[in-house]
Amino acid sequence: MKGISAIIATLLLLVITIGLAMTAYFYINNIVQRSTSKAISVEPGYCSSNTITLIITNMGTENITSSDIRFVLGNNQNPSVVLNPTIISPRSTAIATISGAQTGMNNLIIITPSGSTRHQIFC
Repeated sequence: MKGISAIIATLLLLVITIGLAMTAYFYINNIVQRSTSKAISVEPGYCSSNTITLIITNMGTENITSSDIRFVLGNNQNPSVVLNPTIISPRSTAIATISGAQTGMNNLIIITPSGSTRHQIFC
């Protein structure tokens, strides 16, 4: 009976270890997919006539719509933004035109589901 108990204990430890490894894998995989599915890259922008123009590239694996991206310009939590095209496919680009910039240095924060980026643009 002693030999059978050792085999059962070893099998239980093996099953528990495999279960924990699978749980960790799926948890980490879910976090990575969420953080990379709607990632963007922003080229340095320029300002003309108090309007900021940026080129935004979708580096993720899912379409990004204009409702997925939020812009904060200085203290303005909801500036006037035109995104052309309004849906950015994976590995595609769009042009964002943001109105209401002030003369001088402007702090622009771009918020997406996968994180945020901060840019300083001089007008």
